[in-house]
Formats: sequence, structure tokens, C-alpha cells
Amino acid sequence: STVGTCDKTHQSPYSGSRRNCSKASPYIVQPTIDTRRVMRGLVNNGLVCATNSVLQCLYATQEYRDTLSHEKYNTNNGTVPGELHRLFRALANQTSDSACDSMPCVIALVTCMYATPQVGVMDDADTVFKCSLVALADAGDPACKELSELWMIKKKEKFTCSQCKTERVMNTVASDITVNPTQEPLTCLQEYMNTYSESYTVTDCYCNVCKRDTELSVVTTFVELPRLLCVKIARVRTSTRDKSVTVYRNTANVRFAARLCCNNLLANAQYELYAVVLHTGDPVTGHYSAIVKSDQTWMYVSDSFVRPMGMHFSFDKIGTTAYMVLYRRTPQ
Repeated sequence: STVGTCDKTHQSPYSGSRRNCSKASPYIVQPTIDTRRVMRGLVNNGLVCATNSVLQCLYATQEYRDTLSHEKYNTNNGTVPGELHRLFRALANQTSDSACDSMPCVIALVTCMYATPQVGVMDDADTVFKCSLVALADAGDPACKELSELWMIKKKEKFTCSQCKTERVMNTVASDITVNPTQEPLTCLQEYMNTYSESYTVTDCYCNVCKRDTELSVVTTFVELPRLLCVKIARVRTSTRDKSVTVYRNTANVRFAARLCCNNLLANAQYELYAVVLHTGDPVTGHYSAIVKSDQTWMYVSDSFVRPMGMHFSFDKIGTTAYMVLYRRTPQ
């Protein structure tokens, strides 16, 4: 069963067949209570499961709900802040048991991503997430800009020529940390983060100072970690054989827990999990869903399908499908 359907629909900017996301998830146990008053789903009007999953994760972010609940955003029709305001208000309306229509928000995001809506394309959840941050940063509103900066990772990169030892320092920012799991039976996210480093060596470089071919060593130092941390698990891999490129999905099992320690990157950096974007299937025709924490209850959301996680649920069960893992920094 589903959480209902929406009687108001918008034309999707995408073409292609619609997914049936109303079947039960393999991750949950069917409840015996009415859960429709706990959380509402989002209608999939065609190839928008990635956007729906990201929107549910943003709604689960308390800072976003608090800021975008202000009525001043209600007049910004067609903008990302305005459509997020209206969507969040609809999701908070628990007097209705129908799934909400996300298409106005989808169209606002698509307009930011492309000059014209892309036809027959399902966007990647990471692309949608980053687009939402850019749209909020460019909205011309200080509060929206602060929302986009909640994910900002500040780093300092030092480049050193191996020949003349000339150094150059550059300040950079990022909105996530990318994890590249191997095809080993199990990769522990905490163990990965304990040894995580973005320092590397670049060969075949030319130094403008000593005028020689050289190697460049790059040492990255984390200057500031954000209040909200997105850890992206690299699921798409490519292989080249006989002059052809094959794109395949990395199904490495990544084990992660409700808490993550990032003291290896910066002192006193402790985080608590609150949302996960999942991806199943191949990279082109797969499906996105999410697990979010709502009122201290873990909920599985697949478009309009919404159910609480079963009593025996373990994060180990989603290690091969977890794609974007979202954490909130805990007070010290």
C-alpha cells in the first residue's frame, strides 16, 4: 500500500515511463499501526525519485525547516526557496494523508540546473543536492546563504615542487567528503575516516619557477568542518577495454553507524547520523530512496511510499545501497 496519491499534479519536465514505488521495501517490516500521520511521501510524476529523496532529506534537516518556514518565502513563486517553503509546509500538514506534489520544487531545481528542462534524463541525487545549495546561495537572501554554508568544508592545500621546493597555498571549499570503497567484502566507514587523507602527488608537472618538469606534492589540511556533513560513497565506476568504456555500479558493502568521529581531520569533530540517500539498480536506470530520522523514528521513504523501519533493522542491511550519508555535528 502507499500513503495515498495527490489529486493535483503538474506536468513533469522529464519523459519516460513512471516507476511503481508502492511496493514494500526489503529493508523494513510492515507495521501494524497507521503511520500516515508521522510522515508524508512525495508523488513521483516521472523520473524524479532522486529529487524526491533529496527533498525528504532536506526536510529532515531541522535548520532548513526553521529557516524556510518564514512567510517571507511564500511570495517567491518559482524560486527554490519559495518552492521549498511551500513543500515543507505541505509536508508538515499532517491533517492530510495524501502524498505531496513535489513538481513545483522539481521544476525550480531543474531550471537552476539547466537552461532548458532536460528530456528523458533522471538526475543524480548528488547533482540535485549540490544544485539546491547553489540555488540557496544565489537567492540573494542572507538566511538562505547561511543554509547553503551549513555543509561547507573549508580546506587549505599546499603545493610543493619536488625540484625547487617552491610552495603555493590555496584555500578551497567542498560540500561533501567522497569515499571510494573497494570491492572487499566489507569497508567500515569509521575505519576509512580514521585514515582519510586528501594529500597526493601529481606527476608530469611543469614548474614555472625552476622551469623544469617536476612532481608536485599536495598536502591538504582541513581548516573547518561543517555543522552538517555529507559523506558520498562513490558508487559509479568505469572500466576501459578494447577501446570501449563500461559504466557499472560499485556494490561494495560499506558499514556505518549512527555516530561518526572525524577527529582525524579536525579535533572535536563528532557527528550523528540523521538521513541516508539509497540507490539500487544500475547507474542509468536505478532507483533512489531515503531513510530519514523523523521524531526520533527512522523512516523509509520511496516517493509516496512511507513506512517506519522494523524493530530488527540494522544499518548493515543497507551497506551496499547507501549513496549519500548525512550527519549532524554534535555539541561538545
